[in-house]
Amino acid sequence: MKAVLEEVNKTTDYKKFELWEYNRQVSTSLVASLKKSILNQDFTKDNPITVIKDKKGQFVIADGQHRFIACRDLKLPIYYKVNNSYTVDQLVTENINHKKWGLSDVLRLKSKLGCSDSARLINDMDEFNVSAKIVTALSASIVSLKNHLTIRSDIFYTPENSLTFRSNYTKLKSLLKGVPMTAAISRGYMMLSNVEGFDYRHIKKQADTYGEKFIKKSMDTQTAFISLVKLYNYRCTTNKLTVVMEVE
Repeated sequence: MKAVLEEVNKTTDYKKFELWEYNRQVSTSLVASLKKSILNQDFTKDNPITVIKDKKGQFVIADGQHRFIACRDLKLPIYYKVNNSYTVDQLVTENINHKKWGLSDVLRLKSKLGCSDSARLINDMDEFNVSAKIVTALSASIVSLKNHLTIRSDIFYTPENSLTFRSNYTKLKSLLKGVPMTAAISRGYMMLSNVEGFDYRHIKKQADTYGEKFIKKSMDTQTAFISLVKLYNYRCTTNKLTVVMEVE
């Protein structure tokens, strides 16, 4: 039985295949890149796509949708193998391990599977056109981003988190005055803010208390801190962190 599952088949009947609803969104840029690679050196025979045969006899593409579209557009044969035991868990695990999927891909899948927190987070991402990392940073969500990379983690972005994100997004956007918002700056904003909002006195207190360790905790923290300090026209020395309020 195993040998049958591993058998590689070949066809040019593209209508036999359909995309899996649980897979990530198709990237046109990735398809274009694959076309160039395939024309340069066809690797598809040694890298067949994986399909699930449904009750109607159709082949649902579990892994390799971009390769399929590239070959179809180039009118080349489709090499495939059937694996009817392929699961959604396997889809997520393999794509994360091979770094094919990002956080938003996993969240969109979880949303399709009925996770209300994922749907809520995706909605905020799309409405404000920002990344998942920015949303979670500004939402004060206490769940690590790593915990999102499992379809079993369902409670991490509550309605309260969404309201917090929207409030902080508005404040930070006003502060940035056209400067691009990044995940690092978003984390820095949350870390350097007090309960009443961003305040240079809070930054100075943190700097006086923790010294260089405060700014060197991580590269992201350092980048965020310096960016925010510059926006407020404060100064930061190279060796020892100091925050000075500019007097006009």
